[in-house]
Amino acid sequence: MIALVVLQHVALGYMAGGEAVSGGSYTNGSAPVVDMAQWSGFNVIVTWTNGFFMPLMFLLSGLFVRPSLARKGLRQYLIDRAVRLALPLLVGVATIVPLSYYAAYLLSGGGDSLVSFWKHMVTVGPWPSGPLWFVGALLVFDAALAMVLAQDRAWHFARRFGQGLDRIPAGAWLMLFIVASAVAYLPFQLAFGKSH
Repeated sequence: MIALVVLQHVALGYMAGGEAVSGGSYTNGSAPVVDMAQWSGFNVIVTWTNGFFMPLMFLLSGLFVRPSLARKGLRQYLIDRAVRLALPLLVGVATIVPLSYYAAYLLSGGGDSLVSFWKHMVTVGPWPSGPLWFVGALLVFDAALAMVLAQDRAWHFARRFGQGLDRIPAGAWLMLFIVASAVAYLPFQLAFGKSH
């Protein structure tokens, strides 16, 4: 799955019809950096991978919420998620995201130094989600699921559902994948996918 993530993000810069950033903006292109060598096969790859690999990764993460919650309790689980996801997200927004968009900014005709660009991006924006968008989404999904599962009725349903997963794993996996794609990932992608 991780290899597909890398493949897709490399392919974004070589898709047929890709538009480079212009006019000093680092967000108006189809990818942060677009190469002149383009191939329509990459469009097929991106379309194919975009529909399933992130929902599947969110689903895999969600499968571990219930056992973690049972071990730690809601409060400790949320603290751990904040340390493991929110803290790296904040650090990344201040470091990785500006660095990843600086090349696009230079290619678009921008001329500020890295320090000036960084100061402007972290204070004024625009703030594209960049390569860390999934960390924020995972934090929201995990926290929401944990708060739902912390309720007694939801916990009872999750326990029964988990037993059902054990009885018919193939059908349950397919249903969970469809739910993860249709209910959670696709609306998020439609709302925020442009900045990705």
